[in-house]
Amino acid sequence: MQPYGIYCIEREWEQSAWTASPPLKALAAHHGVGYCAKTGISTGDAFLEALSQWTTLCESFGILYISSHGFPGGITVGCDPVRDTVRLGQMADLLESAQVDNGGCLLHFGTCSTQKLVRQGFSDFRERTGFEAISGYRRDVDWIKSMAFDLLYLDLVIATAIRSSDRKKHQPLDADFMETVVGELEERSWYGLGMSLGFGIENGV
Repeated sequence: MQPYGIYCIEREWEQSAWTASPPLKALAAHHGVGYCAKTGISTGDAFLEALSQWTTLCESFGILYISSHGFPGGITVGCDPVRDTVRLGQMADLLESAQVDNGGCLLHFGTCSTQKLVRQGFSDFRERTGFEAISGYRRDVDWIKSMAFDLLYLDLVIATAIRSSDRKKHQPLDADFMETVVGELEERSWYGLGMSLGFGIENGV
């Protein structure tokens, strides 16, 4: 199995029909890569537990996808504004302590405004966690429109990675690779949707 599988951590939404899991699973199946979802997350502790499980699976699931409400520098998975809020610093604490190599993996926030953070904040987060590339949105976004763009974007990432790989070595989803993806994105007619949503990739390049 190619290590471009998707590991999805998704909050418990206000309506059960709001779920990113089925279309992401279909996308993974389309490319013949793995898919794993931790859905119905409703507390900060449950989110961090799901994130901890990611650290044992990242060699097979090269894309970590977080589906939740968000705010600049963090996410909200439940009703309690303190207990159910998880900031990037908390994620970094967990990932850093796990001492896992995330260098060839992509972290994508399917959330509102998490990317609306000064560049230095993401530089620190990347340095602590090992992710060379982090993508997401700098604005509050419409769920349907952002989900549509996420599918198109991740389809491009996976297809480009598979095309760039050979039989002996896979293509890591690192900063240089994601710079190539940026160039590919700019040539797509649907990239305007991402721009309207405030989409961005932080890759340090």
